[in-house]
Amino acid sequence: MKTDEGRAILETIIDYQVRIYGLLLQIISTEKICPICNLEESKD
Repeated sequence: MKTDEGRAILETIIDYQVRIYGLLLQIISTEKICPICNLEESKD
C-alpha cells in the first residue's frame, strides 16, 4: 500500500532529523561546557 511507503519515508526523515538534532545538541553542549571546564581547571 502507498500508506506504508509514505510511513517509511516519514520514519526515515524523522530518524535523520533526530540524528542531526542530537549531533547539534552535542556540539552546542560541548561548546558551552568546555569554556567552563577550562575556567575551573585554570583556577587550581
